[in-house]
Amino acid sequence: MKTTVYEEMFKLLGVKDVTTDRQKNNGTQMFEIPFDRRGVPGLKLRFAIYSSGYVRNVNGAHSCYQLNPVKVHKSRVHENYYCDHKERVLIYSRENRLKFLFEFILKNYYLKRHKVVEYRDNYIPDHEPSISVIVDGHRYNIQ
Repeated sequence: MKTTVYEEMFKLLGVKDVTTDRQKNNGTQMFEIPFDRRGVPGLKLRFAIYSSGYVRNVNGAHSCYQLNPVKVHKSRVHENYYCDHKERVLIYSRENRLKFLFEFILKNYYLKRHKVVEYRDNYIPDHEPSISVIVDGHRYNIQ
């Protein structure tokens, strides 16, 4: 498997790839961030991407929950009654799943803890996308 830009960014942020051989054979990739779960010191937060298109937080004792974007559908149940049905949007590209997870972790864990000050994912047509992240006062640019 080719290393992507987002995996390089994970390394800069201290996010480890803790995928087992069995998970790798199943098309799953597991990541661990360097923050402890609230109320459970020493237990690190873990996230997984699946070849089926799901991105999940796998920190629960008995289950994991999905992080994929949600699409809401309204359906008619009765004459004047409508019900909302939520459907997870699957992310089929591995690169896009890594990008989604990177942005989720950055937004929900690093920015809130003030370790990362800024994140910009610029895309200029006819040019390579560039990513700029500031970690502990040091700017990292990846092309």
